[in-house]
Formats: sequence, C-alpha cells, structure tokens
Amino acid sequence: MRLIGVVFTLVLSVPLAAGAQQGAKTKLVGVLSLASPDTSAHLVKAASDALRALGWVQGQNITFVSRFAYGRLDRVPELAAELVRSNVDVIWTGGRSQLQEASGKDRDEACGLPS
Repeated sequence: MRLIGVVFTLVLSVPLAAGAQQGAKTKLVGVLSLASPDTSAHLVKAASDALRALGWVQGQNITFVSRFAYGRLDRVPELAAELVRSNVDVIWTGGRSQLQEASGKDRDEACGLPS
C-alpha cells in the first residue's frame, strides 16, 4: 500500500510540478479502476492525501475524474477511452500488471490503445 502511494506520488509530481507553479489550470487526474468506488476509495484517498502534501488540493488545483469497471475487464477499453476524451492530464490505474494479468494482453491492448 505504501509503495503504491510512493509510485503514484512520483509519477504525478514530475508532470504536475510545472503546472503547480503556473497555478492557472486545474489538473485532471483520471482514475481507472477494475473495482468499484467502494473498494477503491482507500486508494483514491491515499493518493489525494499524498498529492495534498505536495500542494495539490482536490477542488482547488486538481480534480479526479473516476471510472470504475466493477470487475468487468471488458469495460476497461471503453472507460480508458472516456478518460482520454475527457482530456485528463494523467491516468492512474491499479497498474499495468493488474490489467495484463486480468486480460492476458499487453498494456496497450489491455487499455484499447493502438500498438
């Protein structure tokens, strides 16, 4: 759990750091989960808390756009496409291995992206 927070913080701190200094635009973080909102809530809260420590506050300069597959892997490509169309700045998911293991596909195929 702690590793997820560290990885998430590192992934977001680099691309969002420049935006934090500019302060003009609210950054959108897409959250793509194979689970439901209830079972993912603790992860989103941990990420939100880690980002708050870096100066990113939900509703002020960062907004989460969440999509949940409710355990249905076949929904992941559609949900990922929705997030891309929403022009999110970054997409956070349970990880490449989670999608690959569940689908038996490589990362791009599991997310419905062209190879």
